[in-house]
Amino acid sequence: MTVYGMQKHENYETQNPRRLKEISRLLESGKFEETLELVAGAQGPEKSEEITQEPLYRSALFWKGTMDAAAAMERYAESEFLVAQWDEFAASPDATALPERASYALREFVYSKALRGYLELYNLSGIDDAALLSRMGRLYQGLGDYERAIQSYELAHKRAKDDPRVMARLADCYGMAGETRAAKLLFREAFFIDPPACAPFQCESPFIAELLERLRAEGVPAADTAWWLPVYAAVLGVFNVKRELKPVEIGRLTQSIRELETRAASGGGGLSGRDRALLLNRYFWLADHYEGLKASQEDRTAVLEKIKALDMKIYERYTY
Repeated sequence: MTVYGMQKHENYETQNPRRLKEISRLLESGKFEETLELVAGAQGPEKSEEITQEPLYRSALFWKGTMDAAAAMERYAESEFLVAQWDEFAASPDATALPERASYALREFVYSKALRGYLELYNLSGIDDAALLSRMGRLYQGLGDYERAIQSYELAHKRAKDDPRVMARLADCYGMAGETRAAKLLFREAFFIDPPACAPFQCESPFIAELLERLRAEGVPAADTAWWLPVYAAVLGVFNVKRELKPVEIGRLTQSIRELETRAASGGGGLSGRDRALLLNRYFWLADHYEGLKASQEDRTAVLEKIKALDMKIYERYTY
């Protein structure tokens, strides 16, 4: 974000609340030409050079061009195009510099329009396609309609049972809907399968936000956050909703542990930080499994000793 962009952000929030309200109304209606005229008029004719640097002006210009390009597309293709354009725009400095009210209004327009195309295809096809349902869930979630987002993600989850992206998004919606137990169970499962696929920085659930803050305070690098989040969630008692493992799942768990242990023994430098986090999380799952089975103290102690040897600090937090 440029200093100029920050200045404009503050000006519109504090000095031009009525104009910002009108601009937001236009953005939510997709009236980008009128938005450009209003922003330009606010600057005055002598400010033509500054207008092109105004985040609101540049954002409206971007979306006017996008909608012009989308006009000739079929509805589904248009939806795909709009979502891709939104992702590109959201990563830009202009998007970051927008006043929150304007940003929300713009997202409301783009997501609602994209959703109509996906819904048309879904209703015409009558097929529960996991990818399409996930796209619909994302848009409902972005619009704050968590009930419909959950419905879409649940259908996608039935079609793609082990997809960690779907599981994490569904968990996040449950978290935002106040269904904390379902959210924690699904998050725990998703982070076990593929931590980075869960995209924790995109999650909205309050307890995930608290975990992210804790990881920052612990000095965990942002790039490694996805791997360490389930570890800290276990030691802090956040991922405390569990289920009994099926025999085939126990086999996969022990096989995964053996592979990581072999890697640790064969590598000169030991495990990377990410692999260490993966192995710790798998030890936690095995310990939970033994506890659920009321396994022998010998089996439980053996797992705890492995955790202790791998990371003393985590061991102390896990056991005390």
